[in-house]
Amino acid sequence: MSAIESLADACIVEKRIYLLFPSDLRITVFAQQARAIELVEALRSQQWMADIGSIAIVGAGASGITCAAALKVAGLRDELSVTIFEGLDQVLPLQSGALDKFLAPHLIDWPDKASVNPRAELPLLSWRKGVAGNVAADLVKQFNRYGITVKTGSKVSEVREEGASVAVTVGAGPGAKKEWFDLVILAAGFGLEAETLGIEKPRSYWRAHPQQGPALQGEAPRSILISGLGDGGLIDFVLFALPGVSHEAVCEHISSSPDVEKMMREIEELEEKIWQVPSTVNDIAQAYAALEIDHLARVFSASLIRGVEFTLLTREARLFHKGTAPLNRLAATAVMRAMELDKARGTTCQTILSANHKFDSPDGSTYLEHGIEKCKKFDIVVTRHGDTSAETWTFNNPAIDGKVKALRDKRRAITTRPRTPLLSPSTVASVDARMFAMLPTRIRLSRGGNQIVWKSDLHLDEIGRLWRAPTAPIQIEITFPPSGEASKLDLALCRLLIHAEPQAGLAGQHADAWINLMNCVPAVAGDRTRAATKRAGVVTPDRVEEADDEDIFAAKLESSLDAGLLSLIEDRMGELADQPARCPIPLHADIRTKVLTGWNVWRRDIDALTSDHRRWVLSLFGGMLDGYGQPDRWSSVRIGPRCIDDELLPAIIFHLVMQALLSGFSVPAKRPNGNVLHARAPGTNDNAAHFCGTRFFRSVAGEAKSIGTWEKRWPGDQFVPSCLILPAREAECLPDRSFIDQQSSSRMMAPPGGRTPVIVGSQSLKQALATGLSEATSEFEKAFREALPEVN
Repeated sequence: MSAIESLADACIVEKRIYLLFPSDLRITVFAQQARAIELVEALRSQQWMADIGSIAIVGAGASGITCAAALKVAGLRDELSVTIFEGLDQVLPLQSGALDKFLAPHLIDWPDKASVNPRAELPLLSWRKGVAGNVAADLVKQFNRYGITVKTGSKVSEVREEGASVAVTVGAGPGAKKEWFDLVILAAGFGLEAETLGIEKPRSYWRAHPQQGPALQGEAPRSILISGLGDGGLIDFVLFALPGVSHEAVCEHISSSPDVEKMMREIEELEEKIWQVPSTVNDIAQAYAALEIDHLARVFSASLIRGVEFTLLTREARLFHKGTAPLNRLAATAVMRAMELDKARGTTCQTILSANHKFDSPDGSTYLEHGIEKCKKFDIVVTRHGDTSAETWTFNNPAIDGKVKALRDKRRAITTRPRTPLLSPSTVASVDARMFAMLPTRIRLSRGGNQIVWKSDLHLDEIGRLWRAPTAPIQIEITFPPSGEASKLDLALCRLLIHAEPQAGLAGQHADAWINLMNCVPAVAGDRTRAATKRAGVVTPDRVEEADDEDIFAAKLESSLDAGLLSLIEDRMGELADQPARCPIPLHADIRTKVLTGWNVWRRDIDALTSDHRRWVLSLFGGMLDGYGQPDRWSSVRIGPRCIDDELLPAIIFHLVMQALLSGFSVPAKRPNGNVLHARAPGTNDNAAHFCGTRFFRSVAGEAKSIGTWEKRWPGDQFVPSCLILPAREAECLPDRSFIDQQSSSRMMAPPGGRTPVIVGSQSLKQALATGLSEATSEFEKAFREALPEVN
């Protein structure tokens, strides 16, 4: 199945009309952006797209602007024209200015552990959690850099194929105008919620909450009706009940609760039962009410409104339905529990199930309960009836109407637990590289008191993404000189600049001082460097401004660069499954399979480490050790894209090979203790460390003896591979004994868990790795049993 065929159910209306409409239960900004990028990537795979010269996108919401940006960097045609039509007056019209709604990329997937990730990590128009209005402002700034034509105040009334083109009609009646395009993408998204009998106009989920703050407190008891208990209705209930508490604060209260880990485990188990077919949970609200959440409820009770009667009305037979987000269910349940625990406040909540609702008059409300019409006057009425408004989609095209209806029906019929759609790593890497190749990255660093001020087109924790795009230009200005002492900040900035491709341009009066420092690096940190360059002018980025103390800033920058580096390594490892020839060391298929399996475990383990420890491991792989076999302070400077293929990737692969082949090999009496031998390769001045065995831990009274500061304590006997950094970083295998010229020896410190990077193998081992599993295992055992001469 081709990429475009795989999207047929969700996207294709006609050959030249495509639809970006949420066809599953994950209707979020992030999900819509991911769908937009996947659609563009699918279109890129079609040969006929080379003939497309103009594309119209209807809707300037999250999916529309993301789709437009992805098309601009897709590399289809240099002269490709992309135009967005938006019926309202601005880009991202619904989210802009929304200051009481909280946006987090993956929050809807809570309690999944990945849901706490504050970053969207999209290849373009990425963002981090925050108030919706601030997220929208950030996205608009990024979008404006693409130079895409946006026609606001242009409501599209019809979209129809006419011959080889698609006609887009803007407006209605005598003043309507037509424009023709080669292809049209409808990205109207979720849009507005339902109109209710002409009394309440269609409203947006993002519209300011009707009542927040203390306005209702201290007054006579009031009654509030919330009709419709999807995610919007549940959030409205919580915000009404906790005046003055923001949506963001509610989410933070939950995530910082002392028993949050226990709640997450219990709710994860509960969600699995809810989505079983048939479900083993008869009533979701009762199941949530049985959770131990008194601590969270007491936190909420401190802000609970006084003397208000809430009525929650839903057409469903149950209060909570499966499509709502667990986090919102938990918040609503905790508010109800708070009302029970603090009855003195006089706030109550009644629920009406299987009932329809309509307005009777502007100051009253009618609802139908089991076919019996009842009327009650409410002080505040909020309707959350979903995206059923006819005004959301009015393109006068039966094919589009039918497609939208089919997708809505598909969404209602979902029976499996929904997950937010994620982009594949290959898609992220591909789009990331094209985006950075198109847009220059600007960085300006200055001092503000004791802090380093970062202004850039990227957040500090995103800067590692630059390493995915070797053609990305970087414009950087550092308004202060190096410290002259190779400080943490000096080394972190050198690391960024040295590995930048093409050469980063340095501006400002201190550019020469930084260039001089960078030019000193090859003599200290090896040859994986480049010549520095200088550029004229001043760098003026305008998207992001952050400030931190110098050491904290340096640590954040290094951590971001490490994350980008690991993503690059992950891309390379991902290629090995489909392209064995890309492996830097020839491996037999069985061994390669074990390596790829081990990689998944190793990657998770690396992610679990602290940033300092992660950098230590990467530096150790890269081969810069001091006289005690430890990475020195210049180690991380040379660790970047330039050393991946020659050093990091072979080191990791050999490490994974060793882990795979050592399983079941336990002859401690025949294994020499692990040491490091410093040596020089003939004709070079490069110090190197040589592997000679493994370190053996014998547990004592349930605890292992710890030798180095990087070692964990764990029960049981353990065999920890030692490390070999090869002379001149040229050999791929354990050197023959004649290759070793002993200088001195010292003990090797092993990092936690025994996952020390290893590069091993003589030519016979190299040949055995390509021959088969048993042959390679035999060579490994031989290497472990034989100690090198003159090594303790």
